[in-house]
Amino acid sequence: MPSFTNTPVIHSVQQPLIKQANALQQAKYRREYGLLLCEGLHVIQEALNTKQVFCDVFVLESRLENLNQSGDLAQLIQHLAKLNGVNIHRVSEIVMKKITTLENNPPLVATIKTPECGDTHFCAQVSKLSQHPLLLVLADIQDPGNAGTLIRSLVAFGGHGIMATQNTVDLYSPKVLRSSAGLIFHLPVYRSDNDLSALLATPLKSHFQTLHLIAATGQTASTKDTHLRSYKHPHWEKPYQEGLALIVGNEGHGIEALLTQPKETIQWISIDMAGGVDSLNVSISGSIILAEIAAARKLSGTS
Repeated sequence: MPSFTNTPVIHSVQQPLIKQANALQQAKYRREYGLLLCEGLHVIQEALNTKQVFCDVFVLESRLENLNQSGDLAQLIQHLAKLNGVNIHRVSEIVMKKITTLENNPPLVATIKTPECGDTHFCAQVSKLSQHPLLLVLADIQDPGNAGTLIRSLVAFGGHGIMATQNTVDLYSPKVLRSSAGLIFHLPVYRSDNDLSALLATPLKSHFQTLHLIAATGQTASTKDTHLRSYKHPHWEKPYQEGLALIVGNEGHGIEALLTQPKETIQWISIDMAGGVDSLNVSISGSIILAEIAAARKLSGTS
């Protein structure tokens, strides 16, 4: 058995370490401490696979009794125990309930350092991944499930980076981490302190000079909104072997900031739908378009 199994079990929710882990459920404390809360085996495994920096790991004491019968859990704990600077703690059911946001206690919860996300670092990391990057820009997406699903689709379809406006949900919240299946750790992430207009001005235009902007909506072209009447179905009019930024907006008010942008700077697209259907969930529409982009880029030999 690992050496940490000889350490005392934490039973008190008043311990400073437990209070700090509990505080990471809130965005302001995640920013203050520079730490994230990872829950469950799959998300923690993805963080491990992408070499995230782990700090503390909390193991549910009751799951250690039959550790040898739980191959995935035992293997993951062994890998974590070998990392430098990682502290593994045994905790009671009550303490784990205090730490986790899940309804049922997971066997593992871990804290990791927030990946670096400054604009210069972000652009440098993206440039290392591709000369013709595919970026996802989340404009005021507020539902964590939608944000996580879009990130998961971006990774699945060969994307290279994630950007978000200031009013977008915290992309490192436990719910987004779970909805993305931990795949958010595979790509650089940049969160702006400004709205979409400012984000488009910099760092996008300053770092990615040849980046094409495309904006997606789940609404049909028959809507009363005049800015939708020129939307094109995403079977592209021009080849997309160059850099792309797909902008997806809040389902309630769309991507209002783009309406003031010159028409020639952004290609607006929509998805053809059967009559009687007014819109699609933003994560579904964004995923469909990402799949079509991936297909077009594969045909052109772009990566």
